[in-house]
Formats: sequence, structure tokens, C-alpha cells
Amino acid sequence: MAQTQHQCNGFENFYLARQPIFSGTGEVFGYELLFRDNADAVSALINDADLATVCVATCGFICSQKDIESSQRVFINFTDNLILEGAPRALPASSVVLELMEDSLLSEELYTALLQLKEEGYLIAIDDYRGDEMFARFINIADIVKVDVLGMEQDRLVEISRFLSRKVGRRRKWQNFRNRLCVSFI
Repeated sequence: MAQTQHQCNGFENFYLARQPIFSGTGEVFGYELLFRDNADAVSALINDADLATVCVATCGFICSQKDIESSQRVFINFTDNLILEGAPRALPASSVVLELMEDSLLSEELYTALLQLKEEGYLIAIDDYRGDEMFARFINIADIVKVDVLGMEQDRLVEISRFLSRKVGRRRKWQNFRNRLCVSFI
């Protein structure tokens, strides 16, 4: 995972980690941009999630564009608050995947805002899905569901796979789903 140092209002320095996300065929589909507070961090200690997201969405997005192909997407974790405020619209729908974080409150307002963004051409991803039923409605509008398989029991992984395949439905949809399957390694 590559990391570069940046500055952003509110943070003297922050680091941007760029993690590749692979398609089902093994090609790089895009990169998840991750906020880091120091060069050696494998996760982030964040006091203000909105501010961290804004730093990644601005500085991170701009810097990432020089290193990726035009067909590749940038995945950015957006807080519920920033989604509701319409902040993703500051970035081009053709380049960004909006990630709904695992700690989202999943309100009706959030669902409506995501539907509107989807209609405007943004791809929606569920981040670190672990089979929680509360996400079922949001999976219906998600283009990508990222499953965190590390440390997951085989039976649970099979259960999640079956649940997602039922959501996908018929064979043609399943083929499309498999073609859009994305894998990320930490």
C-alpha cells in the first residue's frame, strides 16, 4: 500500500494510503484512498471523520489522478453527514466510488441521498460488509459490496455469498455481478 504525505486545513500533516482494488479478472479496477495520520500507520486515528474525508476527497483525489488510468476509479469513504450535505458532488461521478462505511446509521435520509447520487451517475459501495441484515436495503442500491474476508469463518463467508447471490438474482445479473467483483488486499 503506497503512502504519500500531504497537508490539509485542520491537519498539519496527513498521509494518504492508496490500496488497489482488483476486478474479478485480476485487473486493477481502482484504488481506495485512505487517511493516515503517520507514515507507518496501517489504520487511522481520526478525531474528526468529516475533516479526514474532506482531506482525502480533495488533496487525495487530486494527487491520485496523476497516477491512475482514466478507466480506474477512486474509492472514498464518505461519512453519513457529508453524503447528506451533498459533498460527493464536488467530485466527478465518472471517477469516484462512494463508500458507505460500516458504522453508518443507515437512515431513511441517507438512503434517499444515496439514491439521488446513484441517479446522478455515482457508483455506491458498501465497505467491509460482514453480513449484517441492517444493510439489506442498502445492498439493493449498491453497485459494489466489499466483503472483509480476513478472519471470517468459512461458513459465514458461504452464507454471505449465498445472500449476495440471491440479491443479484438471475444468471445474466450474476454474470454482471461476477464481472464487477472487486477484491482488495491489505
